[in-house]
Amino acid sequence: MIELRAREGLGQSRLPGLEALHHFSFGQYQDIARTHWGALTTLNHNILDPRADMPPHAIDGVDILTIMRKGVIRHHVNMDAVDRTLAGEVQLLCPGAGITHAETNPGAKPAEFVEVRLRMETVPERVQRRVVRFPNRTQTGRLALLASGFPEDRLTLPLQSHTRVFGARLPASGAIEVALKRSRHAYVMALAGTVEVNGQTVGPLEGAAITNETAIRVESRKFAEILLIDSR
Repeated sequence: MIELRAREGLGQSRLPGLEALHHFSFGQYQDIARTHWGALTTLNHNILDPRADMPPHAIDGVDILTIMRKGVIRHHVNMDAVDRTLAGEVQLLCPGAGITHAETNPGAKPAEFVEVRLRMETVPERVQRRVVRFPNRTQTGRLALLASGFPEDRLTLPLQSHTRVFGARLPASGAIEVALKRSRHAYVMALAGTVEVNGQTVGPLEGAAITNETAIRVESRKFAEILLIDSR
């Protein structure tokens, strides 16, 4: 089963300095049918204005992935500025037993990023922050594992759930095939461009929620970038 999440059906927020699209219930956007997909509880596309910030909020029970698309954001943990995430980077923030988290755009241009939250199955004692790069031009056409909660997956961001998060750049007329287990929940987001998932069109920033499928084929007519989340 593949359920398309079209742009017009996504939640939207327009706050001072911030525009956001929500694939799942978040903040003022609440949809009882879209509270989670497996371990995936949040998938937001955010545009934060220069010098704007996202106010402090409590975080616990979830790993947070920030896929930075354009610009830069500064992270604040428990009110302290701890690091920056730059365009092309993917940062994992594991809050441990809980933190207060805020984000600021210190740059002169809008910051565009995707925020992913994944429900944790175990809770580490300490806050963890790590960074990897999103696939670059040399990796075009291949699925890259960015984060994983499986011990056999080394050199990836360590998640606290049995989840894998992939990124991929697809060239014009490109395709990748992914094997899945029927019991799992997969979610594909088109970060850039338009793709077809098993023949169904997913436009820019749209999604496809997938379950009870043993494989998917993601195809692009023109250059595209995708995010794929596979959780139980």
